[in-house]
Amino acid sequence: MRKLSDLKLNNDYLLGEKEKLLEFLMGLCEKARREGLLSLESDLESSELFWNGGDLLTLGLSLIIDGVEPAEVEDLLVLYILRNNRKGSNDYLKNIIFTETVLNIQSGLNPRLLKLKLEILLKIKNVL
Repeated sequence: MRKLSDLKLNNDYLLGEKEKLLEFLMGLCEKARREGLLSLESDLESSELFWNGGDLLTLGLSLIIDGVEPAEVEDLLVLYILRNNRKGSNDYLKNIIFTETVLNIQSGLNPRLLKLKLEILLKIKNVL
């Protein structure tokens, strides 16, 4: 099994892989909206979370579960990205996707709107 960090999100990235990532992130969003942020605590130990999001997603979810203010969550995730972005723009894009997911889960954004944002970032859906 490969880590998401080993995969590319550019135009050559398989559409099926992008859709799997989208499905995973949407599952987290829908669960949080339906059952509350604390319901995501059980996902922190999940190997699926590790394989799909790694440290940044785990950090972000931990922060929102703990009730950290949105501005602080965003600041910490941005610092993490700046500190750990050594492999180029592909990692940067993945980290932006995970940050968007965490911040939008915390804000209670309608899952359909988050899905649209992620589809645009993953280049699954073209707008305009």
